[in-house]
Amino acid sequence: MTPFVLLEAASVIEVTSGAMLYILMPWLALNITHSSTGSGLMIALTSVPGLLLGPVLGSFVDRIGRRKVAIVATIAAASTNLLIPLIDSTITLNLFWLIVVGVVRNGIGSAMPTSRKSLLPDVAKVAGLSLERANSIHEGLFSAGWALGPAIAALTIIWIGPIQSFYVVAVVTLLSALMVSLVRVKEEYDDEARDESHWFTYAMQGFKALPKFPAVFIIFLTFVTLALIYLPTEMVILPRYYNGIKDATGFGILVSTMAVFGTFGSLLFEQIAKRISYVNIVRSTIIGVAIAVLGMSTLPPQPIMLLFGALIGIVWGPLPPLLNTVIQRMVPANIRGRIFAIEITVWSAAPMISMFFVGMAVDGFGVSKTYLILGGLLTIATILVATSKQLQALKAAQPATNK
Repeated sequence: MTPFVLLEAASVIEVTSGAMLYILMPWLALNITHSSTGSGLMIALTSVPGLLLGPVLGSFVDRIGRRKVAIVATIAAASTNLLIPLIDSTITLNLFWLIVVGVVRNGIGSAMPTSRKSLLPDVAKVAGLSLERANSIHEGLFSAGWALGPAIAALTIIWIGPIQSFYVVAVVTLLSALMVSLVRVKEEYDDEARDESHWFTYAMQGFKALPKFPAVFIIFLTFVTLALIYLPTEMVILPRYYNGIKDATGFGILVSTMAVFGTFGSLLFEQIAKRISYVNIVRSTIIGVAIAVLGMSTLPPQPIMLLFGALIGIVWGPLPPLLNTVIQRMVPANIRGRIFAIEITVWSAAPMISMFFVGMAVDGFGVSKTYLILGGLLTIATILVATSKQLQALKAAQPATNK
C-alpha cells in the first residue's frame, strides 16, 4: 500500500477509537455522578493537558519527526485506555479516577492528529495529490471515523457495558499504530539551519509565528468561536438530554449522523473550493451551524434532531480540510507541527473555559433553557464573524484560479 493509503488507514482507525471515547467518557461520568456539572467538570479538567502540552508535543513533531511521534503517541494512547477497566477491577472507579485517566489520555492524544496532519503533505506529494484533494480525503475519513465510533460505542455499551468497551478502544487504537508504523516516506523540511533553541522557546515559536499568517489566524478565531459556544452543546447538553431519556442508541445515531454528513462535506471540499471562495466557505459553515443549533435547542422529535444534525455535518465538513490546506500552504514545513499543535490547543482551551459553566447551567436551569441561551450566543457570534473584514485574508491562501 502507498504511504498515503497507510496514513489515512491509521487516521480513520484511530479517530474511530477516539470517537468511541467521545461517547464513553461523558456517559461514564453521568452514570457515576448523575450530574451534568460533574460531566462538565471532567471534560473541562481533561482538556488541560491539551492546553499545556499541545505546543510541546508540536515541537516534538517538528524536531524528532512526524512519523516517529505518531507511532509512539498512538501506542501510549492505546495503553491508557486499559486503565479504566484496570481501575474498575481493582479499586472503585469514581469521577476522580475518570478525570485522571482522561488527563493522561488527552495529554498524549493531541500528538496523534498533529503528527498525521503534518505528515500529510509528504505522503500526498508521493501520491501526486493536490493539498485540496488530500485534505478532502483526510478529513472525509476523519468524519467517517467519527460516524462509526459513536455507533460502535453505543452498541458496546448495550452489549458489554461501558467499562468493558475500553478494551475495544485499546485494540482499535493499537491497530492504528501498526498502520502508521508501515508508512515509509521522506519528511521534507525547509532548507535552513537546524534550530537549536531551548525546548520551551522552540515550542512557543508557533504562537509567535501565528500572527504572521493572517489567513491561518482568522480560521483559528472561527474555530475558537465554535469550540467555545458550540462544543458544549454536543459534549454536555446532548449527553445529558439523551441520558435523561435513557436513549444511548439515539445519541449515538445523532452524533453519527453529524459525522456521516460531515464526511460528505469534507469529501466535497475540493470541488466546493473550485466554485466558492474560502471566505464564503467559512461564512456558510458558521451560519449553518447557528441555524441548526437554534433548531435543536427546541428539543424536537428524533427525526427532526437528525435533520438538524445532518445540517451541522454538511456545513461543518469543508471547514477542517480548509484549515489544513491553509496551514500547509502558508506555513513553512519546519514549523508546521507547532502550528497544528495550536489548533489542538484551541480545541482544548475553549471547552475548558465553557464546559464547566454550561454543566452548572444545565443543572440549574435545565437542558432546554441552557440550549436556547447557547443558540442565541452562537447567533450573535456568527453575525460578528460573518461580517468581519478580516475574513478577506483567506484570499491569499486560495489559488488564484479558484478565488
